[in-house]
Amino acid sequence: MTFGNLDHFKAGVKILFIESCDAKHGNWKAHRGKALAFGREVAFGNIPHMSLWASDSREDVVSWAISGL
Repeated sequence: MTFGNLDHFKAGVKILFIESCDAKHGNWKAHRGKALAFGREVAFGNIPHMSLWASDSREDVVSWAISGL
C-alpha cells in the first residue's frame, strides 16, 4: 500500500500494470496494479495521502485499491 503522489512510487519501481478510479476528491485518483521492485513482481494499491484525504469516509475507494493485494 502506498500513499500520496504515485510519481514517487514510480521513481523506484517499474510499473507493469496499473488501473485507476476516482478517489472522490476533486480530480484525485486511487490506483492499483503490479510493479517490478528489486527483481520481484509485487501488487500495489495507492490512495491519496491521508493527511489531505479522509480515507474513513471513502472506504469503498480504499477497499478497491487494496483488493488485489
